[in-house]
Amino acid sequence: MKSPSRRNKLSQTQLNPKDKNQWLIASGPVKRSYLYDKAGNLKQSTDLRTGATSYVYDKLGQILKAGKETFAFDPAHNLIDQKEQQTNQPQKSVKDKAYYDRMMADKTWSPLKDDPNSRPINTYANRTQIYNNITYHYDELGNLIKREKPNGEMLHLAYDNENQLSLAHIETPNQTETWGYAYDAFGRRISKQITNKLAVKNNEQQQIRFVWDVAKLQQELHKQNNRFFSYIYEDTDSFVPIAQTIKDNQTENITLNYLHTDQIGIPKEMTNEMEDLAWFAEYSAWGKVENETNVLPAHQPFRLQNQYYDNETGLHYNLFRYYEPECGKFVNQDPIGLFGGENLYLFASNATSWADFWELTSKKPNKCCTLVYNHKTKDNKKTNKAELRRQIRGQIAGFNRILATEGLAGLKKEFKHT
Repeated sequence: MKSPSRRNKLSQTQLNPKDKNQWLIASGPVKRSYLYDKAGNLKQSTDLRTGATSYVYDKLGQILKAGKETFAFDPAHNLIDQKEQQTNQPQKSVKDKAYYDRMMADKTWSPLKDDPNSRPINTYANRTQIYNNITYHYDELGNLIKREKPNGEMLHLAYDNENQLSLAHIETPNQTETWGYAYDAFGRRISKQITNKLAVKNNEQQQIRFVWDVAKLQQELHKQNNRFFSYIYEDTDSFVPIAQTIKDNQTENITLNYLHTDQIGIPKEMTNEMEDLAWFAEYSAWGKVENETNVLPAHQPFRLQNQYYDNETGLHYNLFRYYEPECGKFVNQDPIGLFGGENLYLFASNATSWADFWELTSKKPNKCCTLVYNHKTKDNKKTNKAELRRQIRGQIAGFNRILATEGLAGLKKEFKHT
């Protein structure tokens, strides 16, 4: 059961248990309530399973506190490393500090005196280089090509001629894996598979194929266990998943699971047809799963809206590029360039009120989804909710049609004319 507030904000969601006098892990209720501030930002969420979480924002709507997590931003809206903000002391060593590659003009290079070909490549802004002791490296096009974690894990990424992620090589202290990715003509990912020679030799090759309904993931086929996963959304223009069907191609059995999302559409729980809790998770403020529990065998890949979690890399696939939940930013530049804003890697000021369906951050955010969550009523004027919903559906449907017929180039053209 979901209850919208009078300002089009979700105020409550609840699943009644089979026995209202009991709460068990395997058959407990799903119940949440939400409070918002005057600006429409989520102020507090209360969850029967995890308790209450409070949120604090600055004047720009950037999140400063989410429960025990605290954040700070620089003038370019990049997250500042938590160590630095806690000590509030200047860091003497570059390695001890979260810093961002602004790619501004090099003060040591002069266009009047120096050879133009010797100019440093300083054209791509706001690339996170170090955050929470995780180091990031990029190619000349601004794509992440290497990530190093403190535990020794290393991620190497390679891209095709269309600037799409084609290969991921993961090195851990215990093993190495290599995954390949393929896309259709519209830039949607249609498969991923492990390509290790040893895995192929031992017939342990993992492959997942994806089927799309315009920009929404409709089905995925897992080759290893021969299972089809299909997804149902709130409505035809929504990116919020509400149900999952699983077909075992060997036994022909079909099972049904229900997804229970929060106010922004992030799945928090999954229950089966018997109302038993099959899966639940706790997230960071930027969409990273901090704790995940499979009470029953379950596959739940969704994170932030229209983001698919890749277990092998830890990144979220978001249609045209990839998102890094560790630092709340994309690891590739916005395909529509500066039409999406000055910061080409920015996701949003917060992940509690904003969503990015296509990972195309428009200069006019109402063109995408912001209107759904940030609509504000004027003084002494009542909102026509039916008309508002009609306009939102029309906007989303229009972008879906452009994406289906003209692809990303069509969307870029649309943004240029708006």
